[in-house]
Amino acid sequence: MIFEVPQSNENMEFVKKLASDIEEKYPGISRGILEKNVSEEKENPNIIRIGIGGKHNTLEEKQNAIDIIIDILEE
Repeated sequence: MIFEVPQSNENMEFVKKLASDIEEKYPGISRGILEKNVSEEKENPNIIRIGIGGKHNTLEEKQNAIDIIIDILEE
């Protein structure tokens, strides 16, 4: 799981807290926060993108990651 956030994003504190809470409860699952250059971002600069899994992860592993995010957000 990786969090992509445009630089100088107002939501950065939220993402830092979310990533910290996930890492505290599920150590090693997150690959951290990637700040994107806003000038390269054609989308809404306030977007937060959460990457879940990769080509080597199973569907079950990806679903588990989604469940972890939901668990932390519900707390």
